[in-house]
Amino acid sequence: MLIVSQDKETIINFENTTRMSIIPPEEEGYKYSIAINSCLDLGYYKTKERTKEVLQEIIKQKAMFELFRTAPTGGKEQTEMLEKFAQKKIIFDTYEMPKE
Repeated sequence: MLIVSQDKETIINFENTTRMSIIPPEEEGYKYSIAINSCLDLGYYKTKERTKEVLQEIIKQKAMFELFRTAPTGGKEQTEMLEKFAQKKIIFDTYEMPKE
């Protein structure tokens, strides 16, 4: 699965990621960030709660991707999933970091 950074300037292959974590703001007025391997910030959010929500969204997207990837090719389950993804305009193998 691919992850597109909030600023749309970086694409990360999730399979090569060893750690994704929340980095608290260093000073007042700064935002929480989600970082890959403690060095690359993918997005910034005002609250820790919102940052946790985004991490949960990534986990859900990854789970959907794995479910699809392991479904029998061309089978009914995979076809139904594709239809649902298309209806909801979901790109199942890519997660784009939300703005705020």
